[in-house]
Amino acid sequence: MELRVIEIAPLYKWASGPVTVLCGVVEQLVKKGIEISIYSPENHNSELAGVFADLGVEVFSDYHRLCLELSRCHLVHFHGAFNLRFVPISRECKRSQTRYLISPHGNLMPGALAYHRLRKQVARCTILRPYLEGAIGYHALTVEERDAIYRLYHRAKVTVIPNGIKPFKESIGKSVGYEADDDVRIIGFLGRIDIRHKGLDLLLEAVSRVSDELHGYNTKVLIAGPFKNASDERTFRRLLVGDGSGVVQYVGPQYGADKDRFLKKCDVFIHTSRYEGMPMAVLEAMARGIPSVVTEETNMGDVLRSAKAGLVCSGSVESIAEGLLEVCRMEKAKLQQMGENAKRWVIENLAWSAVADRYLEMYNDYTGN
Repeated sequence: MELRVIEIAPLYKWASGPVTVLCGVVEQLVKKGIEISIYSPENHNSELAGVFADLGVEVFSDYHRLCLELSRCHLVHFHGAFNLRFVPISRECKRSQTRYLISPHGNLMPGALAYHRLRKQVARCTILRPYLEGAIGYHALTVEERDAIYRLYHRAKVTVIPNGIKPFKESIGKSVGYEADDDVRIIGFLGRIDIRHKGLDLLLEAVSRVSDELHGYNTKVLIAGPFKNASDERTFRRLLVGDGSGVVQYVGPQYGADKDRFLKKCDVFIHTSRYEGMPMAVLEAMARGIPSVVTEETNMGDVLRSAKAGLVCSGSVESIAEGLLEVCRMEKAKLQQMGENAKRWVIENLAWSAVADRYLEMYNDYTGN
C-alpha cells in the first residue's frame, strides 16, 4: 500500500528552518515511493511551490480541498506548535479519523515558552489544547527537545530524528573557513534578524564589552540575514549604531551563491539564540568545516561537545563575550581541527537519505504499516 502523507507547514518565505528541512526530507521520501503533498495554511510562495514541484511534491493552500484530501491520506504531519490555523485542521483530522503527528521545531522548548509566557500558557491550555493533545505522537529534533515535550505531555509518544543536511562537496581537510583573509579573523552569523529569538542583542552587547580586545586580535563580526519585521530592523540598526566599535558589520541577506561566499569568509560561526529546535544555519556551517560558538539554548551544545566542533556558552552576555575572546586566542590549527571534526560529524550523522529512512520508520510506526 502506497503511503500518503500531507505535510502542514507555512510556505511563504525561504528564510525558515522547517522549509529547508522539508526540501531535504521530502525529496528522499518521494524517491522511496511515498506520496507527499504540502498544505500551506497561508498563501504559499510560488517560487517555493515550484521547487517542491520539481521534487514531485504539490503545494496547495485551498482549505476545502484539504478537507477532501484528508479522507484519502494515511497521516498528517504538522510543522509547528503555536499556529492557530492548525486548530481547525486538527479538528478535521479527527472528524475524518486521520492520524496526525506534530514537529514543534523548538516551539515547546523552555526558552520558546518563556517568550510571551502568559499568552502561550493560556493558548496552550485553551484553544490549542485539542490540537496539541490530539496528536498520535511528536517528532523531536534532539533528546533535549524530547525531554521538554515529555515535561508538558507525560504520556506523549516522541520520536527523535535530527535535521539532515547535504554534505558540502569539498573534502575534509579543506575547510572553507580557512580560505578567508589570514590577517582578519571573521566571526559570522547567518540567519533571520529576529533580535530576541536569535539573541542578537546579547551578541552585540558581548561584542561591545570586549571590543578593544577584538580590535587587538584583528577580528570582525559579520551579521547576515533578512529582518523579521520593521521593528526588528529599527532595533537592530539602533543597537548597531550604539555599539560604535566598528567590529560588527551588517552585510544584508545572503542566499544561494552569496551565502556560500559569505560562509567562505568565516573562520568561526556564531549562534546566540535563546531557543531553537536544531538550527540549520549551524549545520550548514558545520557541513562546510567551520567551527561554531553557540549558546546552550541553540540545542546544539551536546553535538558540538561530542564532535569537538566548537565552543558552547551559556545564554549570558558575559559567557558569549568570553567565547568570542576564546576563539580569537585560539591557534589557527586548533580552529581548523574543530572545523574538520564538524564536517566529519555531519557526514557521519546527517545524510538526508539516512534521516529520511528514519522518517519513513516513524511514518510507518504511526500508521501501523
